Amino acid sequence: MTDPAEVRARRLTAVLEEVVGGGCPPELVERVQQRLGEVPTPRPRWRGAPLLAATCMLAGIAVVVATARWSGRARVATAPGPFAQEPAPEGSTATVTITTAMVRAVAAPIEPPPPGDGVARLLALVQRDTPALVVAPGVQGESKADLAGLTWHEAVVHIAAELGVGVAAYGSVVVVGLGPRVVPTTARCTLRTRTPGVVGQLPKLLHAATDLDLVVAADVAGRFELDVDDVPVRALLDVIAARLSLQVVGCGDVLALRRVAVEGPPSRLALNFRGRPVAAVFDAWAKIAGRNFVIDAGLSGTVSVRTFRPVEADLETALAAAVGADVERADRG
Repeated sequence: MTDPAEVRARRLTAVLEEVVGGGCPPELVERVQQRLGEVPTPRPRWRGAPLLAATCMLAGIAVVVATARWSGRARVATAPGPFAQEPAPEGSTATVTITTAMVRAVAAPIEPPPPGDGVARLLALVQRDTPALVVAPGVQGESKADLAGLTWHEAVVHIAAELGVGVAAYGSVVVVGLGPRVVPTTARCTLRTRTPGVVGQLPKLLHAATDLDLVVAADVAGRFELDVDDVPVRALLDVIAARLSLQVVGCGDVLALRRVAVEGPPSRLALNFRGRPVAAVFDAWAKIAGRNFVIDAGLSGTVSVRTFRPVEADLETALAAAVGADVERADRG
């Protein structure tokens, strides 16, 4: 049986490597170690865990494809405040107030798809207002998990755990079938800040209240006040990110906050494939999105994918990663 500490370490390593694009400079590791060292009374299971830091995948336009994560327990509290406020301008020192009502407004439970084939059930979770999802080769099995009352990310993790596979996230695209196996848990928290805090303090706050691990990119800025009660942690981070023009990366108990990559709005072109060769999926995407790809002759693997508004770079990276490949990007006009 896999040691939980080892599984947790691998999960953290995977997200951190996503953030820096594979590999991590020693000085970045030291910074992350110093930051995590601020967390009070570290738990023994962290001993020896690799801390290869997360700052999140940054990518340009895709041209060449070459062969080559789960949830804890938490809570938070609310103070009245309209969610319809505009995000704080980049670099703004304004303080945003996050309330319970705001978080619950974006944490509505999903409409559970009926039990049955696990891949079909995963794809059925993808709607017009949800992230995109890619299922890696080899994922199969029946799913009977009770998804009532779960948010989108929680439901994905529950099904993945039932199928015995891991979950990873590439920006706005979740890939089922990568990384260590996940454990289905529901992370909720209650947090109230007496004075405004800065984003860099979030890892310490969340780790003290839950088992969730959060890494914040070095260039992230913003101030917040929290008054939330018993809300999903992932939804809380999504609201904070939206108000501060940030992005949450990850799907589970190891997440990262980064600045939104400089890119146009998400594409409105949809993909819906079940069990198709990844090269064929890239070919179809190239035609409908007007993209150019050079596909390595050795690229192989069968994937399933569903998305309604994909962020192009995220989708392409996720598709390649699902079959163990890399994306090399070049802009030559």
